[in-house]
Amino acid sequence: MKTKPKKTKKPASISKADWEDVTSPPLSAALLETMRPAKEMLPKAMFKTLKEGRVGRPPLEQKKRAISIRIDENVLAAFRATGRGWQARMHEVLRQHMPNSYNRSD
Repeated sequence: MKTKPKKTKKPASISKADWEDVTSPPLSAALLETMRPAKEMLPKAMFKTLKEGRVGRPPLEQKKRAISIRIDENVLAAFRATGRGWQARMHEVLRQHMPNSYNRSD
C-alpha cells in the first residue's frame, strides 16, 4: 500500500500563486545516484567552523547582562523614536552618567 506524500502548509508570507508555481518532483533512484555528499560540495572551512561551534556573533570582551527595568513610557518612546539601535543609545546615556568611581570601559 502506497502512502500519500505529506502536504506542507503554505506559509502566510508566500502568495498562493508563488506557492503553487513551485514543483518539487519526488527523488527518483536515478536522481539520488547523481547527488553528492555535502562534505564533497561545500568548503572544508565551513565544516571546521561548525565543528568548533563558532557560529553566530563573536563573543564580547565584556559581556552584557539582560535585566528588567522600569522606564517612564515617554522616556522609552523617545529612545525608540530614534530608530534602530535605540538600546545602544540608551546604554551610552547611562554610561555617560555613571559616577566616576565606576570603571567606564566598554
